[in-house]
Amino acid sequence: MSVDAVLGSRRGMIVAPAGCGKTHLIIEVLRVAQDKPYLVLTHTTAGVTALKKRLKRLSVPPQNYVVTTIDG
Repeated sequence: MSVDAVLGSRRGMIVAPAGCGKTHLIIEVLRVAQDKPYLVLTHTTAGVTALKKRLKRLSVPPQNYVVTTIDG
């Protein structure tokens, strides 16, 4: 899946095995400013923490996303 495909979708889900580039794709999509923030869901609080740290380290604007767990 490409960044353009994600940005062109009204709704979507990125599902793939470990090491396939899911996080990289998510970060590239979140770098593009939108009218509303993207909701990013993960299964664990550890996943939320790791993703937020990476987004901050890569200077992705926090107004572009909300990251939480599926049951959050």
